[in-house]
Amino acid sequence: MSNKSWKVAEDEAEKLVGEAQKRANEALERARQDAAELIARAEAEALARAEMIKKKGLLAIEEEVAEVVAKGRKQVDELRAMTEKHIGRAADFIVRMVTSIERSQSRHSREPDGRQG
Repeated sequence: MSNKSWKVAEDEAEKLVGEAQKRANEALERARQDAAELIARAEAEALARAEMIKKKGLLAIEEEVAEVVAKGRKQVDELRAMTEKHIGRAADFIVRMVTSIERSQSRHSREPDGRQG
């Protein structure tokens, strides 16, 4: 090959290398943009999942609290019913005792030996 042919081949090779380098740089830039988009999308999905997990956790806590409150209310209602029942029994006992004392006093006041209560 002559010098001229070498020069033409060299110029052509430089042109091809330059074009290949340009395309490689463009591909690299596209890959960077795609990676940035994928990272942004992954971050958004991770945040959405974290928010969902947080909400599920809060819902579970709310459900547990509601359960405990319901059990507490039931226990209070049972205690109130038992207390009312005991108060009723105590009131009945007091009424019977007062009635018994009144009867006893009225019997003593009417005794034949003339004693008054």
